[in-house]
Amino acid sequence: MVVKTETCTFSNFRIYPGHGCLYIRTDGKSFRFINAKNEASFHMKRNPRKLNWTLFYRRLRKKGTQEDQLKKAKKRVISTSVLSRGIQGMTIEELKNKTSEGKERRKAMREATVREAKDAARKKQEEKKKNAPAKKAAPAGNKMDVKGTKGGANLKPARQSAPGKQGAR
Repeated sequence: MVVKTETCTFSNFRIYPGHGCLYIRTDGKSFRFINAKNEASFHMKRNPRKLNWTLFYRRLRKKGTQEDQLKKAKKRVISTSVLSRGIQGMTIEELKNKTSEGKERRKAMREATVREAKDAARKKQEEKKKNAPAKKAAPAGNKMDVKGTKGGANLKPARQSAPGKQGAR
């Protein structure tokens, strides 16, 4: 025997015969609710996708589906073919040697390359300074004002807090 069930408009739960209530809006659209909680939430214009007890929420976030459980059960381990045939530009022996290498040795190699790069950059900077022309002295008529640059805004020195008042409460 097949029982005809309706679905709740708010929570998407099944409504069996003799249960729930029917709400018909003035425009003629009808809504079925499984209980007063769902009806009240609907009238308060709550979003069923944000309430974690509704089926809309659970389906949106793929919670508790049988397919999900089956997928977890069927998950199989995929063996990598890298260990059998290597990677582009590296043979299997090179890969095995690299994996057996100690972390300290790799760290030391990395630090050495960084040190070399910094030294090269430092030398380049020193050469730039040597090759740069010496700066010419400013003419005597172009003196700066006491408070700021000539022709610019006169800025007052920044105000400092009173002595002995730092952070006292």
